[in-house]
Amino acid sequence: MKRFTIFALIVAIAIAFTAQAQDAIFKKYASEDGVTLVNISKNMLRLMPKLKTGNKKVKEAANKLDHIRVLSCDKKKTAGKIKKDVLNYFKKNNYEEVVSTREGKELVQILQRDLGGGKFEYVILNTTQNEINLVNITGALTLDEARELDF
Repeated sequence: MKRFTIFALIVAIAIAFTAQAQDAIFKKYASEDGVTLVNISKNMLRLMPKLKTGNKKVKEAANKLDHIRVLSCDKKKTAGKIKKDVLNYFKKNNYEEVVSTREGKELVQILQRDLGGGKFEYVILNTTQNEINLVNITGALTLDEARELDF
């Protein structure tokens, strides 16, 4: 039991540090010219079930999410720096690519990572030569549940 407790503590600390590293990317570029950040907190997502969406699965999914964060940049030089930082972060933290598609110079990737304890992180990364858009979603939503959503 003692070993399990120590192991669980180590895993929790590792998850906290990797979450802080990604937070650092968002914070690093928050004040850059041409960068837009949006953060939808768990509390705001909890209000979603009260909206009349007509889609019960969307309401259920919102209850399982911890946050949604969006980073968007349309300045070529800054977008290049962000892309480099983000790709390095994904490589170091073993994100799995779920799907990718390329059209011309535009690349869209969907990545995922199991955070443990029934929590997952999903990333939608859209890059072009001059801009980057990053959507980060964290919560207890499984990939199968995300696929069932119909917007």
